[in-house]
Amino acid sequence: MIQNYIQISNVIKGFSEQLDLEKYHDVYDVSDFDMQDALQGFTDGEFEDPESLRVLRIAAARFHTIRKILLCAMLALEATGDNSDFLRWSAAVEGLRSLNDIIGSCYEKICSILSEDGGE
Repeated sequence: MIQNYIQISNVIKGFSEQLDLEKYHDVYDVSDFDMQDALQGFTDGEFEDPESLRVLRIAAARFHTIRKILLCAMLALEATGDNSDFLRWSAAVEGLRSLNDIIGSCYEKICSILSEDGGE
C-alpha cells in the first residue's frame, strides 16, 4: 500500500503549486530527511527480522509521513475556477478513488487474517 500512496502523491504533487507545497510541508512538519526516508518505501529484504516490532514502527512512521505528503500535495492544488482545474482535480479524484479501492482491499485482507488468527 505504501508504494501506491507514493505513486498517487507523486502524480498529485505534479499538479500542485510548488511554493504552496513547501509551505504545507513546513506547516505539517515534513522535512526533506523524512521525505527521503518515507519515499524509499518498504521492502521485505530491507530488514533482518521483518516481523519485529522495530520494523513495524519504521513502516508505520514512513506510512504516516507519506500520508502527510499526500495531504500537503492535495492542499497545494490550485483552484482557479477555469478549465485548467478540470485536469488537476480529475487526476486528484481518480488518484483518491484508486487509493480507496486499494485501502478497501487491504482492509479485507487484514480482517481475513485477524479472523483466521482469532479462530485458532
